[in-house]
This record gives sequence, structure tokens and C-alpha cells, in this order.
Amino acid sequence: DPSLDPLNNSRDEMAWSIIAFSITTKPGQDVWKNAEGREIKFRDVVAAGFSTVELASADFSSAMKKGIMPGWKDAISNFTCGGTHLIYSLAVAIRHGHLSEEGRRRLAHQLDLLIWRLKADLYLSNRYYEMVATAYPKSEFRRPYELDARLKFLGHSMEILNYAQMFRLFTPTAAQQAQIRQATETLAE
Repeated sequence: DPSLDPLNNSRDEMAWSIIAFSITTKPGQDVWKNAEGREIKFRDVVAAGFSTVELASADFSSAMKKGIMPGWKDAISNFTCGGTHLIYSLAVAIRHGHLSEEGRRRLAHQLDLLIWRLKADLYLSNRYYEMVATAYPKSEFRRPYELDARLKFLGHSMEILNYAQMFRLFTPTAAQQAQIRQATETLAE
């Protein structure tokens, strides 16, 4: 679509735009005009993607730095699949050379946070579904929703982390590798 303006798309559409344009647009040759004549700089789109996930996960980032479990979900939890689509798109952009070292640094923080979220999101999910079970003790429909949420978040997280490692965008520490193994086992269950 020649009128596409990735900066004005939804955060979920932004993810797909970033993936497509990361692959088809060379860094340094990443400026075009849309059908309305507005100049689009792809590096600005990628930077906006990072700003979006950073802002939406600021509370989680703070909790991670403090070494505590969050009390409630962060804004990123309300993105499709917990924001994993947008994080994956940013990994694709960095793999294809967009945002250079700044992008690698910002991606590394998001991957550190994603690994922390492997535990935190499950903790929050467990708390939420325990409240649901208390409120609706005779409901048998809660479990499929709980499993679906875990499957989506953990599955997409493993996809991102494996992609990042495969293309040498990130090397997890030994402690992070243990967290990833635990999450993989939980996913397999």
C-alpha cells in the first residue's frame, strides 16, 4: 500500500510493517514518500517501535531493576500476545542493520526484560486465574483461557529468544539460560 504511514498505524500493525520493511529496506536507503507525499524515514519507525515497547513496559522494567515481582500487569500486557509481536519485529530490524549500535543496545534491554517476564508474566497469570477461580469456583471454562495465554506468551517469547541467539543479536547469561530452560519446560507441559 503506497499510502502506508507506519508511524500512524496501530502498535500491532506497526510490528508487521517493521518486519516487512526491515527485510526490504536497506539501512541508509530507508526514506520514501507515501501516497500523500509525506516523507517516511524507516529508522524513525523502528525507533518509534522501541519507544512504544519501552514506554509500555516501564513498570516491568522498574520492577526488574528492583528485583521484585510486579503487583499488576504493565501496559505491554495489553498488546497482542503481550507485546511479543512488536519485540520480534524489532529483533528483525536489528538483524537487518537498522538503528546500528543504538538498536542493539535497546534490543538487548528488551530481551533481558523478556527473559525476566518469562517468570513475571506467569506469576501474574497465576494470580489472575486464581482470582477468577475464587470468583467463579464452578466454572470449568477458565483453564483453556489460562493455557491459551501461557502458550501464546511463552511460545512467542521462545521464538524471539531463539531468533536473537541464532542471529547473534544476544547472548544470554547462565542465569538467563536457566530461566529460558525453565520456561521451555513449562511451555512443553
